[in-house]
Amino acid sequence: MPGLSDSKNLYDFIVSEFARIESAYESKGSIGGMPTGFYELDEKIDGIHSGDIVLVAGRPLMGQSDFIINLALRLARKEKPRTISIFSMKLQEKICRRLLAVASRIPMHRLLHGTLLMSDWDKLVRAVGPLAEQPVIVNADLCYSDEKILELVETLNKGQDLALVVIDGFENLVSSKSHSSRKAEVRELIRSLRTIARGHHVPVIVTLTVLGNDDAGLDKRLAISDLNASELQVADASDVVLFLHRSEVYSSDSPDKNMAELMVVKNNYGNTGTVKLAYFEELRCFESLATGYKEDFLLEDY
Repeated sequence: MPGLSDSKNLYDFIVSEFARIESAYESKGSIGGMPTGFYELDEKIDGIHSGDIVLVAGRPLMGQSDFIINLALRLARKEKPRTISIFSMKLQEKICRRLLAVASRIPMHRLLHGTLLMSDWDKLVRAVGPLAEQPVIVNADLCYSDEKILELVETLNKGQDLALVVIDGFENLVSSKSHSSRKAEVRELIRSLRTIARGHHVPVIVTLTVLGNDDAGLDKRLAISDLNASELQVADASDVVLFLHRSEVYSSDSPDKNMAELMVVKNNYGNTGTVKLAYFEELRCFESLATGYKEDFLLEDY
């Protein structure tokens, strides 16, 4: 696979890096990777970089799938006509319905049951056309092997300019080869993800649901110490690791309703830390928590 075994001497790297630093200086701190549109996140991780693996992990119900769908849609708008490919074990209809909820700002239950308000129809009409034109390919199957994803990415990249690969549910991936343990299988899966990322010069964003015990202690936020051996392998192999947390999942009277914490726990491009986002579950929608967001994202008829 091209790009995996290229060799350069130190001189070439230094010349290239010096030119990159000059360019960054002249552009006054612009984002080096693909901007996500979540400004505070972009400031920390410098956008999404080609060749990288980005892990988005969280406990059940934290919203990992919704977050990467939002991310994919934002990047599709910015990178158009380049293609975004989503791999998921969920039904295609469910994924597309979530995308439509995000784009239209119409609650999922109203889209599902057809109980739209009069004001919803205008939102729906305005959202459908632009959404249908987004270069997003949804691949859905009950089970994905690393070999199958590699083959699909190879095929996609031959006919289209691939910008991003999104894999929802690392815990459900299986290797096409037999392995004596899950640890060995995960090692092979990581190698395949790295082949996709570096071999095709695209970022790979993957979600992981952590099922470990969260009963101990008052702080339910996911921490590195909560990961098992296989999950740690994935985190170690990733260039950026994000943990998603929503306190309202554990407490209905949480003061942080409609808010999510995105914890940058590993970052090859800078500092770690926490980014707060607005999250409207019925809309499956994440937004930046900028000054005045309550006015900007007030949900009428919600």
